[in-house]
Amino acid sequence: MSKFFLVLLGTVGVLAATYVYYFPAYEACFRMTVNVEVDGKVHSGSSVIQVGWQTPNPLFRGLAAGWNQRFEGEAVLVDLGKPGVLLALLKNPYFWSPDVPNARPLYEILLKAFFGSKGITKERLEDLEGKRFSNAKRTLQVENLPRFAYLSDVNNRQSAIPVDPRYLSEDIGPGVRFVSAQLELTSDPIIYHLENELPWFAALKKFEKENGIGIRGRPRGQPGAFQLLANDLIGGIL
Repeated sequence: MSKFFLVLLGTVGVLAATYVYYFPAYEACFRMTVNVEVDGKVHSGSSVIQVGWQTPNPLFRGLAAGWNQRFEGEAVLVDLGKPGVLLALLKNPYFWSPDVPNARPLYEILLKAFFGSKGITKERLEDLEGKRFSNAKRTLQVENLPRFAYLSDVNNRQSAIPVDPRYLSEDIGPGVRFVSAQLELTSDPIIYHLENELPWFAALKKFEKENGIGIRGRPRGQPGAFQLLANDLIGGIL
C-alpha cells in the first residue's frame, strides 16, 4: 500500500470524524400503542418505530434547511374483530378527505409528547436518545395524534376510509370507541408485521417502490378521494 494512499485514507478518516463530531446524528426508538374499545372490550395494537435526526449543516442550508428526519418501522394495526382493522398511519397520505385536517408529522408527535412543543434542539434529542426521563411513557392528547384509517375488509384495500378517532362510533359503528394512544421509549427491536396481517401490502409496496410512488418531495395530504397507499404505512424520510 503506497504512502500516498495511507495519507489519503487518514485524511478521509479525520474529515469523517470531524463531521460526525460537529454534525452528530440522533436516534430514538419508541413503541406506539393504540387502544380501542369494541362493545366493552378493549383491543390494542402496537409497533416499534425508530426516528432519526441529522444535525443541519450550515454550508448546505440553501439546499436543505433545518434538521433532516427519517424513521423506520410500520404503522400500528388494531384488530377490532368483526368490524375490521384500524391503522395509525406513519405519514399524512397523498389522498385524504377535506373534512379531516392534516395530522402532525411523526417526529412532532414524539417531541410534543415528551417536551410539550415541537421545537428541535440538540439537548432534547440527547435526552430522547439517552432515555433521560423518570417516566419514559406518555399518553397522547387528542390534538397530538397521527392519521387513522379504517378497513372494514382486511383483504380489500379499497374498503379503507379515513376516520377521526373522536368519532369512531359514527365512522365504524355503535360500540366502537377510541380509548387512548401511548408512546414509550424502548430498546425493543423493530418488527415488520404488516405483510402477515394485510394480504395486499407486500405487492402494493413493491409496486409503489418500482413506480416512484411516495418518494420524498411529492405533495402529501391533498384533499380529494381517499386512497390508502403502502407508503402511508412504512418508514422513510420526512
